[in-house]
Amino acid sequence: MAAVFLRSSSRLISSSLWKRGSPKSASNYAQMVLDGESHAVKTTTQWKLISLLIAVPGMLFVARKAYRAEQDHHHHIEEHGRPEFLPYPHLRIRSKPFPWGDGNHSLFHNPETNALPEGYED
Repeated sequence: MAAVFLRSSSRLISSSLWKRGSPKSASNYAQMVLDGESHAVKTTTQWKLISLLIAVPGMLFVARKAYRAEQDHHHHIEEHGRPEFLPYPHLRIRSKPFPWGDGNHSLFHNPETNALPEGYED
């Protein structure tokens, strides 16, 4: 087993992947750098196009879908009224007051839609 490992590792070390270039290969190095830069430009252009042609329309599609769903929800509430308050014990737990206002309203509290632990405000 060890002999197989040594044989395969010696082949790997002697392969061209591990050989170092000679000092004469400065022009080869410069060419490799230029090739890398051109590849970077192509890749950057590719990802910019992917972002503009796929990601932006995808985000607009999802935003439109979310807006429509919220409008449907709003129309449903207008038509049928808001649901009655049910004081579930695991919801609206206040172990200590919020550090703003009266301590009972959440930061983005909306009295039309958000209930307090006792129920709706109106």
